[in-house]
Amino acid sequence: REDDSRPQISAKQHPPRPSTMAAEGSNQAVIFAKRPDPAVTPDCMEVVAAPTPDAAAVKAGHVLVKTTFVSVDPYMRGRMSDAKSYAAGFQLGQPMYGGCVGEVVAVAADTAAAFAVGDVVTGFWGWARLIEVDASKGLRKVPDALLASGAPASLAVGVVGMPGWSAFLPIKHIAKPKEGDVVWVTGAAGAVGMTAGQIFKIKGCRVIGSAGSDEKVAKLKELGFDEAFNYKTKPMKEALKEYAPDGIDIFWDNVGGEATEVALNAAKTDARFVMCGAISQYNLAAEERYPIRNLVNVIGKRIHMEGFIVSKWAAEFAEASMELAGYVASGQLKFEETVIDGFENIPTALCGLFSGRNTGKMVVKV
Repeated sequence: REDDSRPQISAKQHPPRPSTMAAEGSNQAVIFAKRPDPAVTPDCMEVVAAPTPDAAAVKAGHVLVKTTFVSVDPYMRGRMSDAKSYAAGFQLGQPMYGGCVGEVVAVAADTAAAFAVGDVVTGFWGWARLIEVDASKGLRKVPDALLASGAPASLAVGVVGMPGWSAFLPIKHIAKPKEGDVVWVTGAAGAVGMTAGQIFKIKGCRVIGSAGSDEKVAKLKELGFDEAFNYKTKPMKEALKEYAPDGIDIFWDNVGGEATEVALNAAKTDARFVMCGAISQYNLAAEERYPIRNLVNVIGKRIHMEGFIVSKWAAEFAEASMELAGYVASGQLKFEETVIDGFENIPTALCGLFSGRNTGKMVVKV
């Protein structure tokens, strides 16, 4: 992931429920209030009044940004834990942060050559309505071509941003699809799964998607998935026997648990497993997690199973965005968003990811 710019706000500086006291138009931020136990609930976060940055005194190397969209993503659940991880966790009493889109409202003198008032930008910054962002920490303009196409600027944190990279780059480096490969994508109606499935189709694969509702299944069929099923009403083992009787060449896992076990049995020799996520397990205590009992199949079937952190390929982000934007422009790659209105609804939106409230990318429109 990219580096972040965090507003310096402490829970101790504010009353317990300042969001109800903040005047309309005043600045607000979202702080990390308590750790999940084990599920993420809205009260793990708190919307608080925050100091309003001075547009006339932007720090050197910074730009002042009015946030327009906030991305909420499943990986944020890991950052709520105090366990050691690949990235720094959220700190109690401090602002939360993630991918955002915004409009530049002021610039420091030394950033004026790169950014101008009115630019639509994207990057990784603290969740605040108005915030100074370090321009050297991955801040970039949303491509004019994307904006001119009429596509929403929120795609910069969606199909042509981090979720898009998280599909495109592991397909290139891990899955390495060949025409005719049979692919199963779990969590296929989520932001990454939906994109991955369509890219596999572009590459000439036969794609099976699983999701948690009939409405999501219908959407996957609209997007060109060859087969799609509701795992809540059709057992996964039964579905794989029907849709992939000779087995699967590639497994894209967003879900973990039982799905991974089923895939290990359905895998062909030399299958490739891309371990993108395990959202079915994130909100469970360790003793409640699904015990996968057939990992021995990795040996006998010579399965290549690999997880990833997308920042491994950071040098390729710009190129990936260009190719993804081209797919969108050509109509080969369609997108779906679940847009939640209101900065104050960020906590509810994040929690909704873990109960399947989203189809496609979940974003909050500020």
